[in-house]
Amino acid sequence: MSIESGRREVYIVDRTVDGAWGAPHKITNLARGSSAPAWSPDGRFIFLTPDPTLTLVDVRSHAARVVVDGRTAGHVPDYSAWGSDPLLVYNRAVDASRQIGFWRVPVAGGTPQLVLPMNDSARTTRRPEFASDGKRIYFTVANDEAEVWIAALRR
Repeated sequence: MSIESGRREVYIVDRTVDGAWGAPHKITNLARGSSAPAWSPDGRFIFLTPDPTLTLVDVRSHAARVVVDGRTAGHVPDYSAWGSDPLLVYNRAVDASRQIGFWRVPVAGGTPQLVLPMNDSARTTRRPEFASDGKRIYFTVANDEAEVWIAALRR
């Protein structure tokens, strides 16, 4: 990911037949405020979170599709991660009351499901990065000192 003139842009670089690196080419532009891209395990897709959406981009065709629209979903995704199931993606999101939670949504689209609400104001996650294996969410909890927490997901 490259940041130029306040815009975040994602590039990919392919290897040529002889093993050399090809020229980088931009696959998309992101608006300010977008968080880190989440690459699919097979490298074919990337989830991006340009405000206020969770958008899936096909790396080869550059086709983009909104999976979660924060204007209608009631929460705005700010970071995403793939779990062990390639048909599901997890995202950290903030709702209208500024409450953070972790959500699961099918990659094909559909209704997001809240799998972990962060409703304890004494323990909040300040860093957007997290990981999931599909059964648990791995994230940090911070007040003045950081802790790493593991939480089972709602089924």
